[in-house]
Amino acid sequence: MKTWAKLTASIVFFFLLGELLCYTYYFHKNSRVNFGWEKAFHKFNYLASRESLRFQLPSDGVGKEIIWKKFFTEGGDYMKFVQKEFDNKFHQLLTLANSFEAKLLLIYIPQTGPDSFYNCSEKPSKDYFRMLAQKYQTPFLDLSDELAKHKYEHTTLYPGDNHLSRFGNYLVAERISAYLSEFQLVPSIHRDPESGYPEDLGHFGAYSGSYATAHYRGAAYEVLINNIGIRGVQDLETPKKSYRVACLGDSFTFGHGVLNEHTYPHLLENLRGDCEFLNFGIPGTTITSHLDILKKLDKLGLDLIILEFGDSDLIDLMTHRQEIFSRIKPSERPAEEYEFLKRIGKI
Repeated sequence: MKTWAKLTASIVFFFLLGELLCYTYYFHKNSRVNFGWEKAFHKFNYLASRESLRFQLPSDGVGKEIIWKKFFTEGGDYMKFVQKEFDNKFHQLLTLANSFEAKLLLIYIPQTGPDSFYNCSEKPSKDYFRMLAQKYQTPFLDLSDELAKHKYEHTTLYPGDNHLSRFGNYLVAERISAYLSEFQLVPSIHRDPESGYPEDLGHFGAYSGSYATAHYRGAAYEVLINNIGIRGVQDLETPKKSYRVACLGDSFTFGHGVLNEHTYPHLLENLRGDCEFLNFGIPGTTITSHLDILKKLDKLGLDLIILEFGDSDLIDLMTHRQEIFSRIKPSERPAEEYEFLKRIGKI
């Protein structure tokens, strides 16, 4: 009897030991941090920061869907206020790009399904961004027609999500590549910093060659962060060898739900061997964060900046959204926004 008890205890012990070793192995394989206590600290810090949020809206009453609908259909003076703020930030970004002697290309990617409740945003968003491009005489590619040639469920991760599928990303890359083929792309003469590039040029920190696992609708996909803190399969090399392009945008540029190799910046690099495409996409962000990122790229020797616009870019300037996603956190809620939220019953 004692022999069986010892045998059972041994089996349980080695099973638990094996489970612990496997868990430790896969934790280190999929985590950006080195120790479990470090991850626990980050989690605690995240929960503590949520308690300090000042501008979040109550979850009861008017839902986020209604805020979206009201903003794009009945925004009125508040919509004009947001557009003016966006225009101001865009003008700063354009001025900065000109100081780099880099060209700027604007692209529009629709972010809602044709039959979606949220689709009310597509026309006003696209019309505004086209007007902005015309005002500042900046090239503008509207990719909605190209994507509409194919079934929505083929170009996106539908029904789970509206982000681009691998095929959708390829269509975007192919259209941009065709546009760039109309020009002779001559890389600018650039002298790389002797000490190399900073490790925090991007948003994701110095994780050279490291993998992180992102979770999407219950499934996991791998994200590779390179040596300057952006999503990329390869580290940024010195010296500069080709026409260098920075892609700025939100989760549609970052490539939410797909592998690094299936994002449109990476596919563009495959299509055009004469160019280097750097993916500076950050999920949930808008023009405020894009401008903040670009301010750090003055020594990168950029030849072209591709700025992606989508349906969420205008509404993402709302304070409660900026507080969560933006690199620049808001200090107060504008009076115009307060009046809008009060009018629709959210405050």
